[in-house]
Parts: sequence; structure tokens; C-alpha cells
Amino acid sequence: MPRVSDRLGSVLQATRDDLNHRFADVRRANAGLDGQAFLSFVAESIDPLAQAVPAGNAERIRSVVDAAYDIGLELFSKGLVGGQARSRQIEAAWREVATATGGLLAASPRRLLAALTNAVVNLEGEGGRAEEWVARMATIAPRCGDLETLLRVGQVAAWRAGLAHHRSGALAVADGLDEGLVRAALDVRRDRGTNYEWGSTTTPGSIRNGRGFGGLFRQPPQVAAAEEQFLVRSGAEHWLMTVDLYGATFHRATAGEFEQAAQNRAWPRDLELKRGTLVRGGQSLALPVLEQPNSLVASAYTVAATTPHSHTITLVALG
Repeated sequence: MPRVSDRLGSVLQATRDDLNHRFADVRRANAGLDGQAFLSFVAESIDPLAQAVPAGNAERIRSVVDAAYDIGLELFSKGLVGGQARSRQIEAAWREVATATGGLLAASPRRLLAALTNAVVNLEGEGGRAEEWVARMATIAPRCGDLETLLRVGQVAAWRAGLAHHRSGALAVADGLDEGLVRAALDVRRDRGTNYEWGSTTTPGSIRNGRGFGGLFRQPPQVAAAEEQFLVRSGAEHWLMTVDLYGATFHRATAGEFEQAAQNRAWPRDLELKRGTLVRGGQSLALPVLEQPNSLVASAYTVAATTPHSHTITLVALG
């Protein structure tokens, strides 16, 4: 077995038979489960948790190890942790965030570890930047006085890490948090008067080249506007796209939803398109995609454009 701390070793020794039974139960449903690889996971990702529990409370240490073993074994059996996992960010969240929470880990180990795990799975599954989220939360966790605060800060930080479709919920949660924690989660000073579609990077009446999003589409896409979001069609596939300062997320949509959005011809009254150049007030922005667009639509704060020969959606931020 890989070398572990005396603290974890004593718990493993005292509960050996019970832990072995749990492992055997899981392996009956997964004959290929590698016991040595799982022990490596225990040493690398559960030992730090045991060592993070304040000294002098053997029962709390045992409860942390017990929770981590159960959750970790389930994740390991599904290939979500361990050396064969596609991503190691769940383990990073355990080692870097959970261990930084001090007494919160000891008080609610199952809920905390499950919440961190779910956050990483959701971030990776929805196109967010899990590594960024883990690093940010590791610095904020020691400042959270209770688990509920930590979870709410995590929701705000998940938006910051690219989950644009969680913007409204994150801002609502932020209203109930200490401003210093919100600032740490967003890495900016929050302006309650900003809608955060493009945040402080634009000023009223401005035009700024945003970014391109591609790689998802098998055929050149088309876009349609749906209030603050966009519907996207690529061949027979359709998505709802939410985009803002921190990233873009895509969720499956239907052809009917796209067609309904395509009927929306709204366009900002002070924005003009002249020979491939957007003009607004005294500012202008020329882009090749605007010369012969396959589709060109706008919300109040964003222009989205595509061409017949590109698999990318170009976005332009409006102030």
C-alpha cells in the first residue's frame, strides 16, 4: 500500500474489515476495479483530508475518512477520479478547497465533498473552467464562516469560471453575500448597475470586438436572437447559447425554438451596418464577417454574426 500519514493509517487499520467489505461490494458490480490504483487515490486525495481536520478529535477524523472513502470509491468505480480519470479536478478540489475550509470539512464532510464534486462535474460538463474555479475557491474557502456561505460563493465563482447561463442566479446569490467575498469570487469590484453581459469592458455607446466561438459545429452555424440569449442552428442540430464577459455555454434546443427566435428582427435603433462596418454614435468597427454574413442578429448588448464558410460565431460587445 502507498505510504500514508499515521493519522490516516490508524483509521484504515481500525476500520479495515468494514472498508474491505465496501470495496468488495463495489467490485462485484465492476470486476475490473483496480485495488492498488484505488489505494493510490486514497493516499493522494483522502490522506490530505484526514490531515486537514483539527487535531485532537479522532471521531471527526474518522467521519471525514469514512465520507471520503464512500464518495471516492463511487467516483473511482465510474472512472471520475484516479489515474485513469480524464480530469483530475475533482481530486484537486478535495485537496485544495476542502482542506482549506478548516472546521467546515470536519463538521460536514459528506455534504462538502459532494458539493465540491458536483461543482467540478457541472463545470466540466457545461463548458466551464474547472481548474480556474478550484484555484479561486482555494483562496476564498478560508474566509467562509459556514458551509452555506461557501456554497453560495462557489455558485458566484462558477459563473466567473465560464458558466454564463448562471449569471442571473449568481448575481441574485451575490446580493446576500459579503461584498469582499463577492469581489474575491469575481476578481472585480461589483457594480450593481451593470448587467454583466459584457461588464466593465464596455462604456455606453461603445462597440468592441468580442470573441469567436467554434469547434462545436459540424456545419457552418446560423444564429437567431432570443432576448439576452441566442439560438444556434448547425445542420440538423440546435443549441441555446448564453454568452457574457466570462464565457459561453451551449445547451441543446429544438428546431422549433430556433425558428421562433428567427422571427425576432429586433435591432438596436442606434446601431447601423454600413458596408461591413458597425457604426454607433462616433464609433465604428469593421469586420470581415460583417461584409457577407450568413446570419446577423443582435441583443441589447451583443451582436452575433456568422458566414457561410466558417464554423465560428463572431460576437461583438455593445456598451
